[in-house]
Amino acid sequence: MATAPTPSFNFHARIDCDTEERRRRLQERTGLSAPRLVREAFQELERHLNLASESGTTTSGPGQSGRTINKLRSPASRGAD
Repeated sequence: MATAPTPSFNFHARIDCDTEERRRRLQERTGLSAPRLVREAFQELERHLNLASESGTTTSGPGQSGRTINKLRSPASRGAD
């Protein structure tokens, strides 16, 4: 029996050289394709945010300013990237 096509989406993002090198290193170490690497990275980030939200922790990482990390930036602030 034939399988149904899986929907997919393309997106374009400009990344700096350090991020590109990190992607290459991670792909080499894991053997994952770029789409799979992105999917797994997003899943891990989401898991981290969910755990932090449940525990009420905060972060002072880039762009966070000590806010609870379960609050993503508002749509209005996304244009600054």
